[in-house]
Amino acid sequence: DHDGRVLSANRAMGSLLGTRPQALTSTPVADLTGLRLDERVRAAYHDVLQGRGERMSCTSRLKHADGHTLWAEITVTTTARRGESLLSVTDITERRDLQER
Repeated sequence: DHDGRVLSANRAMGSLLGTRPQALTSTPVADLTGLRLDERVRAAYHDVLQGRGERMSCTSRLKHADGHTLWAEITVTTTARRGESLLSVTDITERRDLQER
């Protein structure tokens, strides 16, 4: 929503984070994804939420419920529904590991 809270989540998002999708409802997206950590990313994220930007993308390290971490590409895009945005999270851990090797 325009305040940055999850309205609904699919099974893939729940699986990625190791939780039920319903448990993610009302959770601040910035808390789930680490979007609060970098000032530039945080500003771009808030621009999308407030309708001043159409899309933002970044890479962040996420924590699974079992404690392991993973790398994710996070994208937030405006939708046709006023006040709502689409959050897309892609696990890029394998790609990141290959790049490091």
